[in-house]
Amino acid sequence: EQEFAKAKAVKKTAVQRLDALRGKQKERVLSSEELESVGDWQYFALLEALKTIKASTTEQLSELIGVPASQIDDHLERLTALNLVRFEDGKWRSISQIATESSLPSSTIRRTHRALLKRAYESVERQSVKDRYLSSSLLAVKNSDRQRAFAAIENFVIKFNSEFGVEEAGDDVYAFTLQFFNLLSQPAEQPAISSRASDRCN
Repeated sequence: EQEFAKAKAVKKTAVQRLDALRGKQKERVLSSEELESVGDWQYFALLEALKTIKASTTEQLSELIGVPASQIDDHLERLTALNLVRFEDGKWRSISQIATESSLPSSTIRRTHRALLKRAYESVERQSVKDRYLSSSLLAVKNSDRQRAFAAIENFVIKFNSEFGVEEAGDDVYAFTLQFFNLLSQPAEQPAISSRASDRCN
């Protein structure tokens, strides 16, 4: 427990340092009810697409994300109600990032993880290696090192997102997913449902 507390403190310091280095877009922490209404992957993709040079109208967003324009209108209405997007100067803008409570176990977040993993699977066949990066490793680990490993991954994600994510004039929207899980057989009657801080989308 002492080791985990230390790892969390290191993560907090990293977040504060990186936020100071880069003018990070403010986060809007959603309740479980709010998350349920905007938790599908399309909403996250929509928020990021609005930061690119490719999309600012409903029709452009519909074509980029691959959903009907009427559905985009509904998504934008919900995001506006949560103060996540705004229509100004003739186009839509993303003004806040979605964040979730770290202790919130959510079927919505798990559904989004599954949807993004499905699209990662599809990218293996549909995208050129010059447009995507996929890597897998298998390694034996000590259970006593898991919390340190989780903290190291979280710190890397924070640094990666801060260095490469942009708030405007982006060229494309990329999905960055990481999986670090027990590969050995797990009892079917005891699915592992985590409520860790990393079980979130942002």
